[in-house]
Amino acid sequence: MYWDGFKGGHNSLGQSSPSRQWYFAEGCTAWGFEEWLLLGNPESEPAEVNVFAYTDTGMAPLTSLSVPPGGRTTLRVNDCIPGSNVSLEISSSTPVIAERSMYWNSAGYRAGHSSAGVRSAGAEVWFPDGDCTDGGDSYLLLFNPTQYDWTVKVSGFMPMRALVMSEYVGVPAHRRVTVDLNKFGRDGNCNVRYSSFSLRVLKNSAGSPNVISEMCVYSPEMSGGSAHHGAIW
Repeated sequence: MYWDGFKGGHNSLGQSSPSRQWYFAEGCTAWGFEEWLLLGNPESEPAEVNVFAYTDTGMAPLTSLSVPPGGRTTLRVNDCIPGSNVSLEISSSTPVIAERSMYWNSAGYRAGHSSAGVRSAGAEVWFPDGDCTDGGDSYLLLFNPTQYDWTVKVSGFMPMRALVMSEYVGVPAHRRVTVDLNKFGRDGNCNVRYSSFSLRVLKNSAGSPNVISEMCVYSPEMSGGSAHHGAIW
């Protein structure tokens, strides 16, 4: 999808099947971001959908909406919960397809990124593409929809090198946590600033809940960006 004479654009993977449950770790209605939730209903009956928001401070029911058979419904998240970092949980009466798009203005034109949701969390998630070179910024978004506090182990890998650092990150129950990867590992001997890198997100113990995570990478001066879910191991 492109706009403004191909100055901006984004894409996202399609889904092989619909689901009654979807999760999005990334989302923001502050700092000039505009967030949209897109729902498609391939079924022959209406889908009654409940949307829950998880912010830095807690969880709240966001809204309820209906998606007609064979139709699409679009929700502007800013209208429901402005000025927030927000993760979303979608629960539907019938299987639907869910996608999230975000837009912002940069240097006189509009930039954006889009991502499909995930159906479930993973015990181990890998992100091959992180970049903090040449003024770029990368963020790891962690989302905990459960009633239990999490601790996850985040490990960084740099080109031509083995594991260079690991940090433990706490994610309280019903919260969203943002990890600024420009600052990741800075207290140790190595960090990923000014480098391209990969990340692994691992739940801390066998009995703890699995992890919902997403990574966003932004070009210098926010001139472009991407958002993607990792590969669940």
